[in-house]
Amino acid sequence: MANRQDRRTVTKSHMDKGAQALRRGDPREAAVWFGKAVVSEPKNASAHHNLSCALADSGALDLAIVSSCRALELNPKHDNAVKRLGSILKTPGLTLNRLPAPKGLLVAFGVADTDHTTLGPLAAQMIRQNSALTPAFELMEQESADAAAEWLCSKTGLKAMGEPLLIALLTKTINRDLVVEELLTALRRRCLLDRPVSELPPPPLQRVLAALAIQGAINEFVFATSAEEDRTLDRLQLDIETQLSEGGRIGGEALLYALYRPLKDLSAAGKLLEINPKKLPEPLRRVVEFTLRQDQEEATLKAELKRLRPIDAAGSTHVAAMYEENPYPRWLSMDIPVEGSWTRQLRETVGELASGLADTPENVLVAGCGTGRHALYCAFGYAPQNETLAIDLSTASLGYAMRKTKSFNARKLSFLQADILDLDLLGREFDIIESVGVLHHMADPMAGWRKLCARLKPGGVMRIGLYRDLGRQDILAGRAYVRDKKLTADPDGIRRFRQALIRDDAELADQTWRDSLMATPDFYSASEVRDLVFHVQERNYTLPEIGESLKELGLLFGGLEVPRSLKTAFRQKYPDPGAPQDLEAWWAFEQQHPELFRRMYEFWCIKPKD
Repeated sequence: MANRQDRRTVTKSHMDKGAQALRRGDPREAAVWFGKAVVSEPKNASAHHNLSCALADSGALDLAIVSSCRALELNPKHDNAVKRLGSILKTPGLTLNRLPAPKGLLVAFGVADTDHTTLGPLAAQMIRQNSALTPAFELMEQESADAAAEWLCSKTGLKAMGEPLLIALLTKTINRDLVVEELLTALRRRCLLDRPVSELPPPPLQRVLAALAIQGAINEFVFATSAEEDRTLDRLQLDIETQLSEGGRIGGEALLYALYRPLKDLSAAGKLLEINPKKLPEPLRRVVEFTLRQDQEEATLKAELKRLRPIDAAGSTHVAAMYEENPYPRWLSMDIPVEGSWTRQLRETVGELASGLADTPENVLVAGCGTGRHALYCAFGYAPQNETLAIDLSTASLGYAMRKTKSFNARKLSFLQADILDLDLLGREFDIIESVGVLHHMADPMAGWRKLCARLKPGGVMRIGLYRDLGRQDILAGRAYVRDKKLTADPDGIRRFRQALIRDDAELADQTWRDSLMATPDFYSASEVRDLVFHVQERNYTLPEIGESLKELGLLFGGLEVPRSLKTAFRQKYPDPGAPQDLEAWWAFEQQHPELFRRMYEFWCIKPKD
């Protein structure tokens, strides 16, 4: 007992010295002291977490991730460790040469109020390089993906199928690793073409196929298919529909079908929900619950949806139709902001120009909320008593939004189908309006912006997001390729576009836009690819054009929302306190450092008081 108490005393002393070093702004020294605390008490989760913070601040991101995962392994309820891990994994251009043990990452995947998207790339790298599945990837590199898929179906390979990180990756987020995608595509093909379709595969493979079917639903079946697979699926669909209509046994056929196509495409899909779940194979039951049951819930919520008036503006109807087919984005998880933190961040960015904003904003409008994640951020991020109204053109997107937001218990968040052009009918004004990634998809963006201005209270603030012309040249090239090849904005056209880039067709050799698009997260799901290069209507902006628009609307520029590193670089160049609210200064800085900016300008503007 005395030795344990002595260790705790020593650990506390090291932790205190590490904290003092952090306060002095010396993370390297802090890392030394926190490292000593870990040596003193190797199972002290707080010591590992503090070490992670110091290592991250020192730039040793590999070791920081290892320490964060170890903290989570020791204490699965260590919320700060989850947040630290997610924060590190968001670092642009992150490359890891040292990988953590998997248990801590699995804990992070199990935390509901964190964005699992940030965990995906690390999980994929660990699966490829340091897991029971690593031999498959080695075989794939030496021979082919088909050879690796054959090994996975062997007695030895089936033992590796229990890799829990793979299941987490496929069911919790979109896989954005092309090597993993290639192997899974080959495995899916082998299971469809090289096995009796009516037989369920061995249990380890069943679990993976169920997860792969869920991944297909998440990424909207963006993986490539062959003509032979498509013919087999057409026959399979007829067989399954016959079984459903005649009340026959539902076995492996439906599970294989769900790897490639939505179950709702079956003519009698509703009967899968009527069957006693105990009579369905367990892996198929999981897929039915994740897909058809969620579709059923969204249909119910859509029926209850309030509508301002029918969407009939010529420039709005075809945009609405696109998002009815492909609600965007199909998110699964998110980081919940601290209540009121967005209000504080807003005031820091806008400064004195926000003096007309109420201390506790009561009314927030999210104009163009899509599938609801942005609306949730606003509902939590602004003052906790605010009422947030989220509108969108697409009922499919709003149904998805209502289903997803229910589980977060967001207070005073409501959804409404409405066109920005009809906002006069609301008869309400708002303290804050957010419209990010929306106006540039309108036939007349200024007409929509005027409608938003009319709904903003004098002294109120508005966050606008508009596509940045200088940051979308690769996307413009991709859109030109789509037009030249006459690719259609349907699942087949989207898959053909992706495969042209993945296979590196000869005509795309040395095309830098190809590599740039493949590196964007939007390349890995059908709705995101469609939004990226198949969109029916969009335009790009420069900062001077935005300045002219603000002048015409009578709005004040309040500052850009940019990464901390860019903000620091700007302040070094323009130290004057008022420079962040100087649009000309930002334009000059962008000309010198265009690579520091994102694809979209996000900025604040203020409506002066009368």
